[in-house]
Amino acid sequence: MRSLIEKVDTGSKEQAHGIAQMAGSVSKMDRTLQATAASAQESAFAVVEMSSQAEAVEHVASELTAIVGGAAGGERGTRING
Repeated sequence: MRSLIEKVDTGSKEQAHGIAQMAGSVSKMDRTLQATAASAQESAFAVVEMSSQAEAVEHVASELTAIVGGAAGGERGTRING
């Protein structure tokens, strides 16, 4: 009977150790997932910001092309405010 109790005790301790390891692994995965989500959110913000900047550059380039084209054609260019 004593042997059986010792086996149950040993098994319970091993199980508790395994559960603690699993909890630690899940916690690490959760931290990694949160960091990845934060990084993805920052990347999405950067993409939106860069897209906005690219549109602004495209607009300025278009206006400059019109000015240069107008000057080359003998026309007077328009002044850009801002």
